[in-house]
Parts: sequence; structure tokens; C-alpha cells
Amino acid sequence: TSLTHNLHLCKYCSCALSNACPFWEGRPFPVMIVVPHTQGVSLSVGSAVTIKGRPLVCFFNEPHLQVDFHTEMNEESDIAFHFQVRFGSCVVMNSREYRAWKQEVQS
Repeated sequence: TSLTHNLHLCKYCSCALSNACPFWEGRPFPVMIVVPHTQGVSLSVGSAVTIKGRPLVCFFNEPHLQVDFHTEMNEESDIAFHFQVRFGSCVVMNSREYRAWKQEVQS
């Protein structure tokens, strides 16, 4: 199992952002730095994962936080658990098996 997240960071202030930064007065930010983080983990039955944080800037263009638990250490592997927070909208959960997404659950 692996833990993957994608975070867009401001090149100048390192704050999390979507496509705008307060230093650019709301204009589209010219450079996006995508930082994927992948880490091998082993979770046993009954394990819990806690993600805690707070956005530092206002988000634009459907911001989200996404965590995927892959069954192997590559992006194409099955996803045992897909968790996506769409800020201001909903939480989406799903899984992917043999490159096909299963029934999505939103709350």
C-alpha cells in the first residue's frame, strides 16, 4: 500500500494554492509547482490515518485535497481507497480495480 498526495505550492512563499496566490492580486499564477509525495506504508486491520490541516490562502478552480492508497508503489496500480475533499462542495470516496473506477460515494 502507498500513500500519495498532490499539493500545489507557490514558488515564492511556499503556501498551498490552486492557481492563484495573494502576491499576484488574484491574477492566475504563472507557475504551478506540483509536489507529489509517495510513501510506502503498511496498514493493518483497524488502522487509522489522520490528515489535519488548514488552507493558508483562498482557493480557486475547484480546489481539493486527494489521498490515494495504492496496492503497489506505482501510479497505475489498483487504488484500494481514494479520498478527495472538494473544499466548499463535498467529500468523494471510491476505489479503482483493474483500471476501472468503482461506484463513487459522495457526502
